[in-house]
Amino acid sequence: MARNCAVIVGINDYDEISPLNFAKGDAERMRDYFRQDLAINANDLYFFTDDSQRNAQNRKTQPTYGTLDSFLTDRFESSFLEAGDTLWFYFSGHGMHCEGKDYLLPSDGNPRTTKTAIPISYVTERLRRSGADNVVMLIDACRNDGAKNAGMGVGEEKQQGVITFFSCSPSQVSYEIETLQQGAFTNVLLEALRIQGEGNCATVERFYQYLRNRVPSLTQHYKNGYRQTPYAVIEPATKLHYILLPKFANLTDITLLKVDALHAEAEGDFRLAFQLWMRVNVAAGGTDMQAINAFQRLANKQSSPKSQPNNQVNHQNQGSKTPSALPVSPPSVPSEFKRESIGKTPSVPTVAASPAPEIERSPQRGEDLRFDLRLSFREALFGGQKTIKISHIEKCCDCGGSGIKNILLNRNFCTTCDGLSLVQVTKKLMVTIPAGVDTGTRLRVQNEGDTGAYCGTVGDLYVYLFVESDNKFKRDGINIRSTIEINQAQAFSGCQLNIDTIDGSVLLTISPKTKSGVVLRLRGRGVPKLDNPIERGDHLVTVNIQSVTPVSIPTEQVEKNCGIA
Repeated sequence: MARNCAVIVGINDYDEISPLNFAKGDAERMRDYFRQDLAINANDLYFFTDDSQRNAQNRKTQPTYGTLDSFLTDRFESSFLEAGDTLWFYFSGHGMHCEGKDYLLPSDGNPRTTKTAIPISYVTERLRRSGADNVVMLIDACRNDGAKNAGMGVGEEKQQGVITFFSCSPSQVSYEIETLQQGAFTNVLLEALRIQGEGNCATVERFYQYLRNRVPSLTQHYKNGYRQTPYAVIEPATKLHYILLPKFANLTDITLLKVDALHAEAEGDFRLAFQLWMRVNVAAGGTDMQAINAFQRLANKQSSPKSQPNNQVNHQNQGSKTPSALPVSPPSVPSEFKRESIGKTPSVPTVAASPAPEIERSPQRGEDLRFDLRLSFREALFGGQKTIKISHIEKCCDCGGSGIKNILLNRNFCTTCDGLSLVQVTKKLMVTIPAGVDTGTRLRVQNEGDTGAYCGTVGDLYVYLFVESDNKFKRDGINIRSTIEINQAQAFSGCQLNIDTIDGSVLLTISPKTKSGVVLRLRGRGVPKLDNPIERGDHLVTVNIQSVTPVSIPTEQVEKNCGIA
């Protein structure tokens, strides 16, 4: 059975900072939730507050720098959890951001120095040593006593390999609600963890969306005019569909996770595939035969590194799925697709060999996919066609997308798709690039996303464009800009010069007495309009006049030329 473990820190009383009112109480409520609702064993529950009792090892648990640092160092020196387990870390107190790094402040921490602060990156590094494949951090920091100020925001530093929920965005502050005797974030956090039935927050995606919607509403109600919006960093992005609360998961949650596992396996990331299948099996109570078969299949693949599956994906220039619930940020310029090494082969879990329960196979819509495409400057201006290579999920031909080997009898999983009704396919597509596109333009290719499970509809492929810069020309909307230099004689008398445009060389007339910095317009020589390529912008030429460099003549030479003895 999957194991939960929790580390809880709540600090009201600070030596060097203004005290908080409800951080300790919030930590106690979180402790009660983990102990009662998740039934975490007392030996797996680590609790640190202002007046908490000594632990089983008779060590102090007051959240000073020394106590917390020693705990993180000693407890996480070696792994004690395993794949399928979840480690929760909850912190309620002050935090700060300094020189690009996020810190948590213990009770004796001083915000004027980082020497007594604990880097969140260090906390993350220690927690990842636990052996759990799912580490969830809940950071209710940057608190204050209710007055609106700049706060000491954390959340700008991205933590690797964990799911992190921050109580507010980096530029905001976390509020305590006097009426509720709680922090706004933790109040909603406990709501989300306890919702049952339809609308529950079993997955990372639904959990995050609930926090994003409910916390601002709560602070608006009790702190009129103030805003607090939770922020999450989900790393890797494939954990968006992770099931945090297996007892509340439904069939759709499990199926989405299976599709993610299939993606990871097809792309050769066997470690991630194993983790995802493990979460599937945990949510299914350890009796999902597709997951059990996948464990053995993955073990066989990893024990034969030279063998490649028939549907192995070429990682070069491959698009990647972009879940919509991630924090919004500008798209990064794509680079060569890379994966971390697989590492050691995971052990196959021992599971009772009882048959998996029959499940309803209702059609589901396939996911949309993303592909990042780089274009040259000229390709973006005039358009054309580009061939791309994608990997997506299609309906299994052997079972017709049903996932069942014998459709008439409605039994036996299809061995080709392992009962998922889907297979991974790599293919080439010809994409038409309209004239006038630019970085950030998104092209939609219908029905080239993933096929939905059990004869579901097909998602779309979205191609995001990134345009390379040019040495001669700069783009300004639908206009092109360039610069030429002339000497003072040409500027005074006027002249005609051949200049480069995107259409080739053009004769440009410069009027007499032209001043430096003048912009000349070549109409219709700019970028084609994206929605009407017949119309074009202009080419704007900035004229720079070369300055005359004064010549320094030695005094002796001047006197000699003037006949001065």
